[in-house]
Amino acid sequence: MPSATPDVTGDGTTIYDLIPSLKRRHSTRLAAASQPSQDGANNAQDEQDVNASQSSSHLSSPPTEATEPATESKETEVDITPSKRFSFADADVLLRSNDGHEFSVHRCILIAASENFETILRNPPTSSKRRKIGNNTTSLPVISTDETGEELDILLTYIYPRSRPNNVRFRHLSFDILLLDRWNILTIRDDLGRQLCSDVFIQENPVAVYNLAKKMGFVDAQHAALKHLYGISFEGNRQYFLDDGIELTAKDLQQIMMWKKEYLRSVMAVVDGYIVPPINHRNSCTKCVSAKQWCWWNTFKKKLHNWNIFNRDTIDKVVFLSLAATECQAPYGDTYKAIKLLHDSLEKEIDKLPVSFE
Repeated sequence: MPSATPDVTGDGTTIYDLIPSLKRRHSTRLAAASQPSQDGANNAQDEQDVNASQSSSHLSSPPTEATEPATESKETEVDITPSKRFSFADADVLLRSNDGHEFSVHRCILIAASENFETILRNPPTSSKRRKIGNNTTSLPVISTDETGEELDILLTYIYPRSRPNNVRFRHLSFDILLLDRWNILTIRDDLGRQLCSDVFIQENPVAVYNLAKKMGFVDAQHAALKHLYGISFEGNRQYFLDDGIELTAKDLQQIMMWKKEYLRSVMAVVDGYIVPPINHRNSCTKCVSAKQWCWWNTFKKKLHNWNIFNRDTIDKVVFLSLAATECQAPYGDTYKAIKLLHDSLEKEIDKLPVSFE
């Protein structure tokens, strides 16, 4: 409810003391309007004197205690949307997004999380504003960022000790990694980088995983993505290289193809050097007994040399093709044991092989 006390200027004059003067000015303007024959320059001069007097009164009057500092930002000046998740009552700083979302947070937590935050919080721009929120008696510094409200919300979710987002799609994980990298929050970024090694993300888009891992320096994820690429026919498959986010060049693609050939040669060296264990004569194929090894083994190696990919399924497929070609009569149980032995023995040695060749 407005106060009944009259407004007072800096020299103690109230609005009531100004009424006669205002009446005189009003009468003068009415007289000027009713006498058009008078010199217009005099009327203009009178009005300039009035404006100058009013301006001088404003400049000479000191601000009252209720006046906010010049840097204070009024809530009505900006369309602000407070965060629902990050609006702490004991906040000491306001983070503002580029689309008008505001987060009431804590300086100490932001500074501990990121050197970037420490820089802007300890040395805020001279143009930084302040604003009051809720029933606070003091205003809080406003730190404006170039991030959207959604991006700041994700960033703060990682910074504050709450449950982290559960990313199940590569594009979400990639988005978060790049966001954390922009703010130099490297520990959490590297934690997410290790998740790139998961088959969930690599099978979704191995080229995109390799591209991001290469950019961020996640070596393990790079190798996992490359190994997956060596197990598929990606050459000439446009679906892997049409994504706008892929920064790999034609030279990079050519390098991956050369690495794949070198990797497959290394794999075949492991296969060729593998020593087949002794054959169990009981319930085994007569051809296997005669050859003192799996009768399909030499056929298996020849066929495997003709494959331009290698993965776990490759072993199974080539084994069954070789069994059919040699008409091996070994019981299924013996064949199953042979395949399992190959998986365990070969993969252990193949996992030691390099996947990139600088």
